[in-house]
Amino acid sequence: MRMTFQKKTDVELVKYFNTLVGNHEEGKASPRYLQELRCEFDRRNLNYSVITNSSGEFNLADGNDVYLIENRLFLVHEYILGIVRGEVVLGEIIQRTRLWITIRILVPFIGWENSIGIPNQAIGTTRHFWTIEGNNYVKEYGLNLLIESYEKVRIIDENIDIFVGQYDELQKELRAIDKLDESETKEQINRSLRNGFQDNLQITYGLHLSIYDNQQFEKIILAYKLDKRKIYLNQ
Repeated sequence: MRMTFQKKTDVELVKYFNTLVGNHEEGKASPRYLQELRCEFDRRNLNYSVITNSSGEFNLADGNDVYLIENRLFLVHEYILGIVRGEVVLGEIIQRTRLWITIRILVPFIGWENSIGIPNQAIGTTRHFWTIEGNNYVKEYGLNLLIESYEKVRIIDENIDIFVGQYDELQKELRAIDKLDESETKEQINRSLRNGFQDNLQITYGLHLSIYDNQQFEKIILAYKLDKRKIYLNQ
C-alpha cells in the first residue's frame, strides 16, 4: 500500500484523504493503513496538523475535508469570528478559489452571503488566495465581509416593516409601467424606479445592496410578507 501512496501526486493524496473524512469508507481504513498514509504525508513534509487529534492521529470527523496550499493543509470550511457593536459575529468561508472568496454569516443572523474578488494579476504572485501569504488576506477580507453582512442584515431587521411597504409600492409602480408598450422610454422609467428604490435604501438607511444582494434582500422581504417569518434569524 505504501508504494501505492508514493505513486500519487500531492493533490491526489489529499483528495484520497478527503474520501475517508466522515467515515465514508469505514471498515477499509485500518489503523495500519492510516499510519502508512500519515508516513507518506511526513515523507513529503506536508503539514497536516489541522487534521490531527491530541494523540497525533488523523481526525476523520465530518467537516475535516482539506485542500493543499504549498506544503500545508487547510480546512475547506474555515470559520471567522468577530465582535461588532459588542456582539459576537460568526461566519464561515463557503467558497475559496484563487481569486474569489464567499462567506456566509451564521451568528447572530444566518444565511446572508457576501463575496469579494481580487485582480487576475494576482495569479502570478504569492498574493492570491491559494498561497500561504494569501491565506492572511482570506482572514482579513473574510472578516470585512462578515462585518458588512452583519450590518446589512441588522439594518434590514430594524426596518423590515418599512422596507416591506416600500417594496410593495415599488412593485405596484412596476406593474403599472409593465402595461405600457415596449419602448426605450419604458425601460428608462423601469430603471429609474429601481434605482430610486436602491438610492433610498442607501441614502436614508445606509443599506447598500449589490446585484447579488438584491436577490437575498427580496427573498427576506417575500418571506416576511408571507407569514411574518424572519428567515435570517437563528430560531
